[in-house]
Amino acid sequence: MKIKPLPLFLVLTFLPTLLSAGIYKTVDKHGNAAFTDKPSTNQPSEPVTLKPTTSLPSPPNIPYSHSAPEPTKHGKPGYNVFSISTPANNSTVRNNGNFTIKVSAQPNLNRGHRVRFFIDGQAVAGPQRALSHKVENMNRGTHLIRAEVLNHSGKVIQTTESTVHVQRTIYRPPAP
Repeated sequence: MKIKPLPLFLVLTFLPTLLSAGIYKTVDKHGNAAFTDKPSTNQPSEPVTLKPTTSLPSPPNIPYSHSAPEPTKHGKPGYNVFSISTPANNSTVRNNGNFTIKVSAQPNLNRGHRVRFFIDGQAVAGPQRALSHKVENMNRGTHLIRAEVLNHSGKVIQTTESTVHVQRTIYRPPAP
């Protein structure tokens, strides 16, 4: 078997660079820490080993179906306005997963109509007359929020959706 000189040359040239890649910590006489990719020549340096990156799986996409709107007492199908106003579609929540879902409906909900809230296909509140639901401690990631208007017999007459991205700070105290 014949070895080609160019690939062998490239491997031998870059091998020391790949092997020496790392992070080093040096502390000066004033107690200031400096992190570099090469060990210090005039002060003691210690190699820094990094913990593995935390990765989380994406939430599953949950398909759903909705029925056609039914006429309201005004004779029009559904409501003129039925939408999730808060959080805005495709917005990011950065307060540890706590937020309130608010729905706007015009005209106001008819007598006997109720609202049901879903997050990622799971019912989280309702049916209820209130047009809001408080969410606490939501996992980080992208979530699909859905609200439905139900008539007096429980039939869905109108739906609305919004996507929200939840960012949460993770604090890992230093190891003792």
